Amino acid sequence: MKNFPLNIAHRGASSLAPENTLESFKKAIELRCDGIELDIHMTRDNQLIVIHDEFLDRTTNGTGSVRNLTLNEIKKLDAGSHFSNKFKYSKIPTLKEALDLIVPSNILLDVEIKQWAPEIEKNVITMIQNYNYEKKTIITSFNPMSVLKCKEISKDIKTGLLVFFLQTNPLDMKKKLKIDYLCMDLNYIKLLSQNNIDTLKKNNLKILTFTVDRKDDMSYMIKHKVNGIITNKPQLLNLFKHNPFNFIKFK
Repeated sequence: MKNFPLNIAHRGASSLAPENTLESFKKAIELRCDGIELDIHMTRDNQLIVIHDEFLDRTTNGTGSVRNLTLNEIKKLDAGSHFSNKFKYSKIPTLKEALDLIVPSNILLDVEIKQWAPEIEKNVITMIQNYNYEKKTIITSFNPMSVLKCKEISKDIKTGLLVFFLQTNPLDMKKKLKIDYLCMDLNYIKLLSQNNIDTLKKNNLKILTFTVDRKDDMSYMIKHKVNGIITNKPQLLNLFKHNPFNFIKFK
């Protein structure tokens, strides 16, 4: 389907395997997704790991803050049983382990920096540069200063600001933060007209939307020509791509 939005697997194919694990990333690659989104925190010994929450409790059998444990301590945790006993041996991956898996597939990598930690932006970018993967990577954050810092470290890295809502003109944010992408909550996008979306895109601000799991929301985003859809269900979005007239409700 021409000009179809990028299918970006949110924390990997996280409806099919535990989020932010190598297993979920493998599923996304098997589905031939256009990209994978993952989240980054740093451990007590300043190692970059892939996990969404600041605390371990929701997705592992551990407890407490990620920042209070070393990588060795975190690697002992079960990061899969919360999803299914089938994944009881899943571990929290390091960013390096994720890159070892993802880079050979040559798909887009969306790295969300979750944490306020000294040097985290520099460490993330250095690792991406070590893999020569800058051109295939977007670094995103809800923190405007983190996004700006990434651009100051590397002009070549693509960056995006995550937002639930903006009270200022997005193009002003683009100029101030030097962002390449605006990553918008799906309910925020629904407040914008097609003309609004087209204007942003004409000014070289690409639009990603999160987290889009319902058929009607996918249909809406496809119809309104966003650049990419971040979803927990990339397998469902693939059905739109390959059988659009079976699903899309044109109005």
